[in-house]
Amino acid sequence: MKQKPGKLLRLPQVRERLGDIGKSTIWAWVASGRFPPPIKLGPRMSVWREEDVDKFIISIGQKEKTANKITNMKDGAYHE
Repeated sequence: MKQKPGKLLRLPQVRERLGDIGKSTIWAWVASGRFPPPIKLGPRMSVWREEDVDKFIISIGQKEKTANKITNMKDGAYHE
């Protein structure tokens, strides 16, 4: 069974999904490996797979939950 190709997002759509983060921040994250690299469709056109952006957003939420648990444990106020 063939899988349907996912949606491709341009930079303005990616920024919107990330809470209007600046373009330069996104490109810095790409350069550092923190954010998935885009697919180059031409010399001046880059797109991201919607699935990759969604995975990144989910991973941030998981990291935040872990950081909050660690902070709460240090404060002696850990609650699941």
